[in-house]
Amino acid sequence: MADCHSDGISIDVGDAVSQTVTALRFATIVPGAYCCHHADDNELLDLCRKERRVELALESERFFDLVRWGEAAEVLNKFYAEEAADCTIYTNASFTKNKNEYLPIPFAQMSASNGNYTQNCGNW
Repeated sequence: MADCHSDGISIDVGDAVSQTVTALRFATIVPGAYCCHHADDNELLDLCRKERRVELALESERFFDLVRWGEAAEVLNKFYAEEAADCTIYTNASFTKNKNEYLPIPFAQMSASNGNYTQNCGNW
């Protein structure tokens, strides 16, 4: 039996959850199905990131994952640069770190707060 270790948590490959996930992967014949043998925590984290990207591909979660992991500026600006030649809406597009992670609070909500709210960072 192998263990996966991350942040001091040990997950026994023999437990019911791991067995179920493994069975589902092999039952659906997912390319790149893997077992729980990793060199270190960084490799396990990369594997989890790739899994979320595949599993949640069409569920609009990628942006929030990129922001959470601190990769949004690098990944999105690279995407905009690559797509600008094919699609003009990306010509002037850019992601600004510490601004575009947040959405502006709507004016109506700001007005209704009687000065209790302050606008999120950024020049909205």
